[in-house]
Amino acid sequence: MQRLLILCLLVGGIIGCGRGEGQPQPEPAPAAPQSPAERSAEAARTAPVETRCKRPTDEEFAAVLAQSTQPVVVCFYSPAVAESTALLPIMERLAGQYADRVTAVLVDIDAAPLTTTRWRVDVAPTAIAFQDGHPIEIRTRNISQSDLEAMFTLVTLR
Repeated sequence: MQRLLILCLLVGGIIGCGRGEGQPQPEPAPAAPQSPAERSAEAARTAPVETRCKRPTDEEFAAVLAQSTQPVVVCFYSPAVAESTALLPIMERLAGQYADRVTAVLVDIDAAPLTTTRWRVDVAPTAIAFQDGHPIEIRTRNISQSDLEAMFTLVTLR
């Protein structure tokens, strides 16, 4: 009887006396796979804010274009559109790479409605390359990294 009590105490201590403690728990369901755009957007949301791209307000945008001595590439984005937020780290990288030749600008279409209307941006993402304050190239929807790289290259060759 004493052996049975000791055995019960030992087993009860190890498995928690039937309270479910110590028993294997079901594994959580694996997360649904994310598309590359969703992964990039998540990285953009969680990454530290970079400062290589200018982020002007409605009031500042015209001055950025007018005062820039370099060509300007603007990416209009919306935080609610994963495809457009996926472009933010790409713009930041290109802004650093072309810092001495191109001014890179990010415009949140929700935060800058007057600028968005002025340039007739009706979808995010939209990228516009400016030379001397005038648009020379416009890309909308499905903008890839190579599209942005081509815009930066285009304005440096003119």
